[in-house]
Amino acid sequence: MNYLVKARARLDLKNHWRHIARDNLPAADRLLDAAEQTFKLIAENPDIGSQRSFRKLVGVRSRAVTGFRNYLVFYQTRGQTVVIARVLHGMRDLPKFFSKPRA
Repeated sequence: MNYLVKARARLDLKNHWRHIARDNLPAADRLLDAAEQTFKLIAENPDIGSQRSFRKLVGVRSRAVTGFRNYLVFYQTRGQTVVIARVLHGMRDLPKFFSKPRA
């Protein structure tokens, strides 16, 4: 399968990189490399992640970034493409990131 990383997921990674780089630049760079490797692993094995449920949003799975267990990749499978939606720290209020804005 192919994978597509949404702009929001890339921004998540950029923010995580900045936060980690303040104290440990090599670790921040390792996070980016590990995230890309995790995306490839997910694309090869889309069922590898844990099934998640966020209100009406179905079909979301998550998988920890290899070597960075506190950072979770959230994704959905659409046809022959794995869509990487977010990369979030596991201690965050995760449902908040997947709820639709109220009108």
